[in-house]
Amino acid sequence: MVDHRDPEYWINRNMAVAEQLWLDRQEGLGGPHAEAFRELPPRAKTEAIRRRRGGETWAALLDELTQRHRP
Repeated sequence: MVDHRDPEYWINRNMAVAEQLWLDRQEGLGGPHAEAFRELPPRAKTEAIRRRRGGETWAALLDELTQRHRP
């Protein structure tokens, strides 16, 4: 069964929906992880969601992705 509330379902359909679902699921709703995530380019957001689902922590993976995609 497909879970339409799962950000992974929306990644290739509508990244804005995936991002909003992800943000809604965060602890503290809108904390520092949300700010770091919001600043990432779309492909990095996709990578972040996939890696988090793989068990990595938000803090570590967002730090790495932010460093890699810094303007």
